[in-house]
Amino acid sequence: ISTAFRRLPTVPDHHFDVVPVDDVAKALAGISALAIEGRAGGVYQIASSDHNPLSFERAVELTGLGMRRWTRKGQGTTLDRTLFRWLDPIPVPAEAPGPFSMEKLRGWASWARDAAKSLDESLPERIREAFDAPRLRERVDAEVTRAEDTIGRVEQMLTLYRPFIHDNDWVFRTDRARAAIDDPAFRFDLSDLDWCRYWVDVEYPGLRQWCIPLIDGDTIPGDPPSVPALRLPRGDDLRMASK
Repeated sequence: ISTAFRRLPTVPDHHFDVVPVDDVAKALAGISALAIEGRAGGVYQIASSDHNPLSFERAVELTGLGMRRWTRKGQGTTLDRTLFRWLDPIPVPAEAPGPFSMEKLRGWASWARDAAKSLDESLPERIREAFDAPRLRERVDAEVTRAEDTIGRVEQMLTLYRPFIHDNDWVFRTDRARAAIDDPAFRFDLSDLDWCRYWVDVEYPGLRQWCIPLIDGDTIPGDPPSVPALRLPRGDDLRMASK
């Protein structure tokens, strides 16, 4: 997790096949047009692993860079700004988990709950009243329960993505997709994509706004309205447009 722990063995450097959603939409639009015209002629794969690969280890490194940039802009809590200033995330294998593994985080949460309970039950009544020990125990229980819920959601997410970031190392062929469309507006090609700039300036800020709040059990802002407003055509409009 930090410089002191970088001696831990790392996971295999598997491909982390990511495609920006704008490029997915562009490729699908162009390939769909070929299919409508009857010129698609087979299967197309939209990926990055064969011509501009991003490894999982590199993605973790860029996530740490995104964390530091995010906190330097004044975002996050004081604890976030302290941790992300001194600690760097690194991938580690399951057989050699780091100091912040899910199991250890669960153990710390359980220890905090037991410590608050012991404090509430073992102190003399006057001291308990002075420190409002029952209220402290309730607050600790609430925070530990929230932390355990978050850990559970993270574990489910890691289980879901494990086949793609650990168990397998797939490389998809995109030569047909990249050669299919000549029009720059719809051509798919990630050869010139700067992963560092994309991940730090686009991907991580998007995760902080739209995904991480859900993992933490918080709400997210509503999608911005379409400009101009999206209008679905009526049946008559569809028939007229098809003529």
